[in-house]
Amino acid sequence: MRILTAVLLSAVIAACSSQKPEQAETRKNEEKPVDIRTSVLEKKNIPDWFTLPGNVEAWESVTVSVDLAGTVIKTYAEEGERIAKGSPVISLDTSTYKAAADNSRAALALSEKEYARAKQLYESDAVSKQTYDRALAAFEQAEADLRYNEAQLGKAVLKSPINGWLDRRHVDAGEYVAPGDPVAVIVNTDRMQLIVDVPEKDVRYLHEGTEVDLFEAQVNRDGAAYKGKIVYAAKQADAATKTYRVKLEITGGKEKLRPGMIIRARFLRREYADVFVIPVFSLVDKQEGKVVFVEKDGRAVQIPVSVSAVIGDSAVIEEGLTEGDRLIVKGQQFVADGSKVQAE
Repeated sequence: MRILTAVLLSAVIAACSSQKPEQAETRKNEEKPVDIRTSVLEKKNIPDWFTLPGNVEAWESVTVSVDLAGTVIKTYAEEGERIAKGSPVISLDTSTYKAAADNSRAALALSEKEYARAKQLYESDAVSKQTYDRALAAFEQAEADLRYNEAQLGKAVLKSPINGWLDRRHVDAGEYVAPGDPVAVIVNTDRMQLIVDVPEKDVRYLHEGTEVDLFEAQVNRDGAAYKGKIVYAAKQADAATKTYRVKLEITGGKEKLRPGMIIRARFLRREYADVFVIPVFSLVDKQEGKVVFVEKDGRAVQIPVSVSAVIGDSAVIEEGLTEGDRLIVKGQQFVADGSKVQAE
């Protein structure tokens, strides 16, 4: 039995060794090709954008508060009305403050006479220097008291510090207010701004004066509806969020916006020029790194690549590829370097 096995093995080895090179080549050519799809490589320019939401704000928004306690006796504008800078918003009952000013005025008149008399006597050596100094101090104090009470009387009428719209009035005539109570909110929407919080990795790409496209925040709204311009980017990050506050002036379409709305701003990181832009899915992960496959003479050729950026569903490759080569974009997961391939 052992002799028969040895004879058969010898016969097989002899048969294999007797095959002609043409027969081996025929077997190699019978390798089944992998179906693939290719795309011709060409260099392009591609911008790298990033988009962030922001809050629309009025260029100016002020809350008017009272400095005095008192009863509101009159309001001068209704919510939604235009109001000019310096125009009255509300006025308080002034009877108490007017009385204080009148008392100060009478006290000043008396102290002025006493000071004049003391001065005349002092110059004639009829009174001491101390008496004269006391009369002068009383006169100066009376002047200060009158200025203070007149200033308080002036605060009884609250005026708008800006041109704008009366957006909110918190009090009506007859209500009592205390010092510090807010009575109205006035906004200036003739100019509008957008406030965006930008991560530290992206703030370096932003520059004052750069034009920016602004978009509706709703889903599936991709058309730029507004325009903006970067006014300022904070030098210091927010301690809690580690983001930088960026202020943009809305330069186009602001008439359609209102403070409090959320819109998106699209910023440019950088623009890649004369680079290869390939589908992300054409990349294959290998132990040594990322590679792509190109088709040459019916064979797959493996090329290691370095990805500079991923923009959407595209990868940016700056070097390593050759323009005009046919990049395998389908079937690349099923080939190896040198595999036989067949384009669809």
